[in-house]
Amino acid sequence: MTLEEKFAVLESYRKLKDVLLCLQVERDELRDLKRLSSDMGLPPKGGTIGDPTGNSAAMLVESIDEVDSLIWDVQSRMREVKSFINDSLSISQRDKLVLLLKYIRGANNGFIAQEMGLPSRSAVQKRVKRIVERM
Repeated sequence: MTLEEKFAVLESYRKLKDVLLCLQVERDELRDLKRLSSDMGLPPKGGTIGDPTGNSAAMLVESIDEVDSLIWDVQSRMREVKSFINDSLSISQRDKLVLLLKYIRGANNGFIAQEMGLPSRSAVQKRVKRIVERM
C-alpha cells in the first residue's frame, strides 16, 4: 500500500463520521414521521394499490430499514479504519495513540503536541508522516 493510500484510509474516518451523522438524522426523521403516522391512525402495514395510505406506511418502514443498513455499513467501515491503526504491528502503542487522536478523535496537531509532550505542531506532522510510512 502506498503512502497516499494509507493516508486516504486514515482520513476516510472523518468523512465516514460525517456520513454517519447525516444518516442518523435521516433515520430519526423517518422514525418521527412513522410515529406521527401511527398517532394519526394510519395503518402500520402495506395496503393494496387502492390503499395509498397503507402503501406510504410500508414505504416508511422500508426507508428506515434501508437507512439502518447504510448506518451499519458506515459503522463497519469506521471499525476497519480503527483496526487498520490498532492492528499495525510495525508501530508502537504510543504511535497508535497519536494516530487515534489525530484521525479518529479529530484532535489538532497543537493538542496532540501538548498531550504527547512533543515540541510543536510541525513535530506532530513529521511524526505522523513517519508513523504512516512505517505502517
